[in-house]
Order: sequence, then C-alpha cells, then structure tokens
Amino acid sequence: MSQPLYFILTGDWHITNDSNNRNNKNVKHRLKLIIDEMPNDVPFIIGAAGDLTNNGMPLEYTNLTDIVEEVGVNGNIFSVLGNHDITKLGNLIICSGFDEAAFQHGRKFCDEVISETVFNLGGEVHNHDLEHFEDSKLKKLMRVVLMHEHKVVFLLLDSNVTEDDDASFARGEIGTKQMKLIEQYLQARQLVGYTKVLMLHHHPIFNDFFQLLKDSDEFLKLWWGVPNTLVAFAHKHHRNMWSNGNDSFVASAHDLKSKQTIKVQVFCLKDGKVFFDKYLELPPAP
Repeated sequence: MSQPLYFILTGDWHITNDSNNRNNKNVKHRLKLIIDEMPNDVPFIIGAAGDLTNNGMPLEYTNLTDIVEEVGVNGNIFSVLGNHDITKLGNLIICSGFDEAAFQHGRKFCDEVISETVFNLGGEVHNHDLEHFEDSKLKKLMRVVLMHEHKVVFLLLDSNVTEDDDASFARGEIGTKQMKLIEQYLQARQLVGYTKVLMLHHHPIFNDFFQLLKDSDEFLKLWWGVPNTLVAFAHKHHRNMWSNGNDSFVASAHDLKSKQTIKVQVFCLKDGKVFFDKYLELPPAP
C-alpha cells in the first residue's frame, strides 16, 4: 500500500507590493492555519492554482517568497501561473499585455517551490517547454511531477496566453502541443494505477465565455471519465466541486486572499485513488 498524500487546493493569492496589504496578511494567516491543521507526520501539498501575485511585479514576487518561507511551506507547494502573474496588469478590465520580466519571476518562483517540495517529499520533475504560438515570445511550460511512493502524478499545466487581448488573457488556452502531452501521460502504461492530478489556473468547465478556456471542449475530452483523476483550478474566486464518475473530482478554489471566511478542499491521494477528505474553514487575518 502507498503512503497517503494530502492535497489542499488554493488559488488567487494576489500578493501585492505592500506587505501590510490585507491580501498579504490573509494569505500568510491562512497558510499558518493550514499548517496547524495538518498533523506533523502527514505529507501534504498546497496547490496554488495561479494568480499568486496581483500584477506580476518584482516586489510582489519578493513578498510572495518571503511569506512562504516565513510560514515554512516552501517545501509543501506546487504552483502554476495565472493571467495576473505574467502581465503588467492582469485583470479583465485593464490589461497592458504580456510582460517578460513578470513571466520570468513567476517561472523562477514555481521552479523553486516545486523543487523544494520534491526534495522534501520525494519524486522527480519533468519540465516540458512548449512553443504556444510560433510568433510568441512565451513558451508554455508544463511541469510533471512523478511521486512513485504515493502513486501520484501531478500535471502542472500552463493555461496562459500572450495575445494582447483582454479576453484572451482572462480566458486562457491549453494549446495543441500541451494537449498531446497530457494525453500521453494519462494513457501511459507505466502510470496505470496512479492518481492523476491536473492543476491549471483557467476554467475548464464553467459556462462563462469571458473566463472559460478557449479550447475547453477539447481539454475536457482528454480527462472526463478517466478513473482516479482530480482536475483542480482557480480564477473565478469561487469554490465548487463535482464528481465526474470513476472516483474522480473536478474542483475550483476559493481565493485565499478573501476578506470573508473561506473553506478550502482537502483531498487524500492513496493507493492510486483520490478521496475527498474534508473542508478546512479558514477565517481572514484578525
């Protein structure tokens, strides 16, 4: 039997330049609460499903790194980037386009926390650099983490785009090359009996044109009905969860920065299966 691994889904941290900002305080406070709730001898991963920063600024990434290191969760995080993390201003109303520096800061943060988590909990990382558009300066980076001891494979997907179009940034896209890689991992013979966790930022199923993946239909066909699969995402600041049969789940994360008390989902990954364990109720910082 494999050792159980717990996965806590979060998203939309929106860390700002101001360390005293309410967003920063709420995220830091809730990360501490998560640690307090998890037993010391239980391995766990906090999934950070994008929009880690508010505007992809260098100081925001510095504050983000300081928070996870101070709380002591830098060895318990798998993260992906969202539209706010790679653009000068990442919101739907005002978007000033893809920012190379923001993207590089975001990639560095993800590389560091994923590497530290694998060092802490075991596993192996495979990075797949993929050109999304031929004329794009952004390479899609799909990270795959194989955790054989737990019989789990994490597919950390890049759902961002680089078009200078507000709706494109908000909607996101998986892309043909990334789709083929996802399919290969889901069908790999050597991963039969493994739990598959797919984490991305943008919505794969919500019926909201302005925030739904451009290629959501094609993406859904890859994993819908695949046994023992968890598809986790954020973006809409709204927690929800569905079962798509075959002991599989689809879950969206509440925003960790929220001013309100929130509930985050905790999943248990064990023996190649995924189980919903509980909700953690997390109040804002006092």
